[in-house]
Amino acid sequence: MSCSANFSVASAIAPILKRPREKWDFLITNASRTTRLVVQLSYVGMSAVVFWLLMAYNQDRFGTEWYMHAALSIVILAFFTLFFFWLVPRTSLALLARRTTRLSKLGLLINYFSLLLVLQILIGIWKDRAFMLATLFVVSWIAFYLFLSFLYPVWCAMGETAIKEDKGFDPTANQGRRARRD
Repeated sequence: MSCSANFSVASAIAPILKRPREKWDFLITNASRTTRLVVQLSYVGMSAVVFWLLMAYNQDRFGTEWYMHAALSIVILAFFTLFFFWLVPRTSLALLARRTTRLSKLGLLINYFSLLLVLQILIGIWKDRAFMLATLFVVSWIAFYLFLSFLYPVWCAMGETAIKEDKGFDPTANQGRRARRD
């Protein structure tokens, strides 16, 4: 620490990532129009495949309740988008709107719908566990209430009369007999 060197994770990873970043920058700046189109089409295609698989899984798992999960996932995503909107720099949104192509925007839209499907799956799983935990909480609360209201006072009252200290065996006591000792 006395040499004032940067000991962060970013500074440790920077030499490792330098070469792949240079290759990526070279690819981005020198790519032909057809190469960019192929990359964008593959991005949209992979996004569509993931969306299709998520939709099939969601239909198999929650076939009849999909509309409730979809509504909840849209509300959750809208809440987080509005709540954390101030974290996203305005310049990045303007840059995204200006510099991306329609194909890339289509891929991002498909990713948005995929995120909604993932949220629907998580909500469906969470709902089952939430019902189980709520039932466990209610049963535990009723048991605790019954114990404190009825069983604990009876146990305390019985303990005062029935439970006495064990003094151990005393051989000098007359053991319930009336014998004469000389």
